[in-house]
Amino acid sequence: MYLAPFNYDRFFKKIFSDNDIAKAFLEDFLDVEIEEIQQLGNEHAVTNKSKIVEFDYRCKINGQYVIIDMQQWYKSDVAQRFYIYHALNAALQLEDLKEKVVTIEYDKKVGNKKIKFEKEVKDYRKVEPVLTLVWLVDDSLHFKSDFVSYKLLPDILEAFIKNQQIWFKENFDNLIITRNELIEVVDNEHKDINFLKKNKLIFMFQKNIVKNFENAKKKEEENNIESKDLKYVRWFDFAKKTLKKDNSKEDFEEYQNDPLFKEITRRLVQEELSEEDKEYIQDESDLQEKIKAYNDGVFSDGFKESQILAKKEIKEVKQKADKELDEEKQKTEKEKQKAEKEKQKAEKEKQKAEKAEKALEIEKEKALQEKYQMAIELNNNDMPINAIANITKLSIDKIKQLTKEVL
Repeated sequence: MYLAPFNYDRFFKKIFSDNDIAKAFLEDFLDVEIEEIQQLGNEHAVTNKSKIVEFDYRCKINGQYVIIDMQQWYKSDVAQRFYIYHALNAALQLEDLKEKVVTIEYDKKVGNKKIKFEKEVKDYRKVEPVLTLVWLVDDSLHFKSDFVSYKLLPDILEAFIKNQQIWFKENFDNLIITRNELIEVVDNEHKDINFLKKNKLIFMFQKNIVKNFENAKKKEEENNIESKDLKYVRWFDFAKKTLKKDNSKEDFEEYQNDPLFKEITRRLVQEELSEEDKEYIQDESDLQEKIKAYNDGVFSDGFKESQILAKKEIKEVKQKADKELDEEKQKTEKEKQKAEKEKQKAEKEKQKAEKAEKALEIEKEKALQEKYQMAIELNNNDMPINAIANITKLSIDKIKQLTKEVL
């Protein structure tokens, strides 16, 4: 091993005890220029039951209180843990927060004078934003990006994003109106309410940063394009290389022309480590191996258990699906039979109607022939043609035609 692991707490603190190094990292990651950096204490008393909280690194830059905390392995409580750290980073400002004098006046009087007194209170307007950076070595919280940043914003923004209806093309006008309304809310600075969104909790994913950088370089070579230069990548790439147990001097050649990383190398090089440092590395390595073995065992047992449960669930789902399919088939068959019966019934009704219609036509024809016969007989009895027409309801022309045909 050429260099000690950058990500181990002891060596991270050793590196960041140098203000120039800490300043350079923050400038690279935050893409800002820092005028002055003030390193602050790492250990703080909080409550009677939680006497000490320890940050890996805390400082103040450009009107912000900053925490950087290194998280070497997987823990299930990172969200809650670092939210507490984030909140404490703000609360610790109470230690040095200046007070102001407030005059309180009562309606009651003593003689002709109102009762009033002055009281010293904390001037919370002097509280400054906090920035918490969590450096996750192996965990990515299921994100694919280099980092994810959280800050306090109005709930209506989340509701706006998740409102599926408003994003349809036909709702474009409403989309613009709602967006403009939200911008007004977000830009509101009344009584410094915008202070809330100046506070950030950022999770940085070392594994993702290195992987995404390598993928970007590969695309750059394949497509002959120049990718965006992300200054912070070098820190995470350097740190990852130090985690190799057999890392060598050749692994860090590209960094040796940089005075900053030259100093980091000097602080981590094997030759400069004390026996206590070496024992610490071995203890940390052994601890991580045990944690990894434990997690692997838990994962393996959990995986086997999940396979058993999955098979059981799959069997139950299949049985349920087969049952539902059979029921659906039976239902379909019944509906088919019912439809067939309805069809046959309709066919019979149709035939019956056609038969009735045909019988009616025959009856009509029979009645008409009887009228014709009556007209002929009445004519033979010398009844006037107009009277015949009146009785039979036949036209005079039709009667003349019938009598002519008979003659």
